[in-house]
Amino acid sequence: MATDLTPIFVWIAGQALADTPIEQMVAGLGERLNEAGLDIARAHVSTSTLHPMVSALSVTWHPDAAPERFDVGHGVTPTEAWLRSPLHHMQMANLNIMRQRLDRPNEPFDFPVFEEFAAAGMTEWIAFREGFDWISTWAAEGQFGLVASLTTRRPGGFSDETLPHLMALTKPIAAAVKSRFVTTIARDVLAAYLGRDAASRVLTGNIVRGGVTESPAVVMMADIKGFTHFSNTRPIAEVVALLNDSFDRIAGIVGRHGGEVLKFIGDGALAIFLLENRAAADVAAEALAAAEEIQAASPPGLGMSIGLNIGDVHYGNVGAAGRLDFTAIGPAVNEVARLEALCGTLGRPTLLSGALAAVAPDAWRARLTSIGTHTLKGFDEPREVFAL
Repeated sequence: MATDLTPIFVWIAGQALADTPIEQMVAGLGERLNEAGLDIARAHVSTSTLHPMVSALSVTWHPDAAPERFDVGHGVTPTEAWLRSPLHHMQMANLNIMRQRLDRPNEPFDFPVFEEFAAAGMTEWIAFREGFDWISTWAAEGQFGLVASLTTRRPGGFSDETLPHLMALTKPIAAAVKSRFVTTIARDVLAAYLGRDAASRVLTGNIVRGGVTESPAVVMMADIKGFTHFSNTRPIAEVVALLNDSFDRIAGIVGRHGGEVLKFIGDGALAIFLLENRAAADVAAEALAAAEEIQAASPPGLGMSIGLNIGDVHYGNVGAAGRLDFTAIGPAVNEVARLEALCGTLGRPTLLSGALAAVAPDAWRARLTSIGTHTLKGFDEPREVFAL
């Protein structure tokens, strides 16, 4: 049996540079180890993550099936299977390597999963644990890292000659996974804080202060009515829960209609629907539909006030040299903020500009009511305002 795994080391380095998805990386590793004669029946990698929705993920590969990925959310109660697993034992006992022969009398096994492996004809299981040297105050190991396990059907299990080579693969595998880990953090965390479109622009190099582009868009400003009194009279946990639920609904609705929330400001949200290659009437219809859905999903007893406008927005990096904000600015944004504030004064939940009313499709225009011209703070000329 060949034990020279040098070609696999080179391949792993290439995967790190290519930013290969972990699923493909695990499958490729298993396939190449089998080409080297190790008869791998199962390969598994688990790693912690830094993601708003996912705390850890695992990928399992078998030669006759596509790799399976499983994500674990934050706050999820550990399953009994995990608590009784050898990987959990490694974590609790701070073990960096663990082996288990499966083809000789040593029952009962300490961990139930070994019964399954033995019944499937596997002969040995081995696992390696490696940290990323990235300290975390909440990760179970005190830092981000991974654990990788391999199970073979080779008669006699893994040879003593092969073991040092397998152990030497651990750090390169961890480096490749960490490379993907960092890229995923950059994409997902930026998207969570900036929005998908803004994150994509930042990651492709739009990071220079003052680097803004002019883009036509429908702009939306939404605000929770009565939030100040609510937040002053309710426990903070209830206040945070209300904000999270409300913002979750707003972001979901805006996203389904082709828009994107740029930022949450206190109890409000700023969203844009970029026209790009879409007709103004189509984008206006989507934004109006989103506003109507947001109103229908308003917090019970509070409601929402929404302003809508259309115009050119300056979209990009604004801020201090060391603290930038990817945002939208310009007269169109200023006007929508004034329209949202006017909702309370006029007793109307949704107000929109004459410019947006003019491009709205006939079906929507028939539902709009002009409520006259109004002077908006900071604007010289009165504006005609419409209510939905």
